[in-house]
Amino acid sequence: MRTVITVFGLLAMLALTAGVASGDFGARPLAMGGAFIGLADDANATYYNPAGLAQLPAGTTLGTWTHTADDQSETSYKDYASLVTSFAASKWAKRIAVGASYVAGDRYLAVNNTLIRDEETHYWGSLAVDTGSLGMFGVNIRKVNDSIEGSSVDSDWAVDASYLYKVSPELTVGILAQDLNEPVTTVDDVAFSHFINWRAGLAYRPMTGTVVTVDAYDLADNGGQQSARFGVEKVLKNFTLRAGYYGLGSDLEKGATFGIGIS
Repeated sequence: MRTVITVFGLLAMLALTAGVASGDFGARPLAMGGAFIGLADDANATYYNPAGLAQLPAGTTLGTWTHTADDQSETSYKDYASLVTSFAASKWAKRIAVGASYVAGDRYLAVNNTLIRDEETHYWGSLAVDTGSLGMFGVNIRKVNDSIEGSSVDSDWAVDASYLYKVSPELTVGILAQDLNEPVTTVDDVAFSHFINWRAGLAYRPMTGTVVTVDAYDLADNGGQQSARFGVEKVLKNFTLRAGYYGLGSDLEKGATFGIGIS
């Protein structure tokens, strides 16, 4: 009982300064500071680590939806939805999982020294394969539809690749290469290249119902956003407590996050 009270107290203090992990999606990962690469065990894995979808038991179908009700200045998106399913595979793999996801949001681009608003809609399909002893592999194929008032804009198809490995029942590690093909967005003949965002993470389960996550964001510092993220999740009887911290080591935004799940 003392442990539960202590956890409540710590998370309540975090809630007083809670923020939102910028550029991340999904209520559960957001509450954990965006540190989800090494966990990736639900429908949010389509964004963080598609390989993690292969963890789902065969025959499982999951979905998630997150809506930002007001100011998107912190999250940069309005809606995120994902639907995934897994099934038993042939002799060469234990399981295969597929998913479909959608994100709608805005970003601002500097064109001719002027910031312009780009309304983006992302669509992508995910494929994950559990090879057994070699770990799990995943890939996303993503298309972005752009809309900028008064401008002609087009974005390349994008590819993400990822990997997840179970070191032990308590520890999983993962890595994601986001925008692996370095897609280009062209606005009125001005090209903007997307850097490869190498993201890595681990998830450690010190006891039943508890998981601690650590992520490295922009690991290669290709985009000048290199930072660390941390998260913790504690499952209690009828609800789950989550907290995290993002942006550590970066000059960009940083802060604590907090969330409660009810079951």
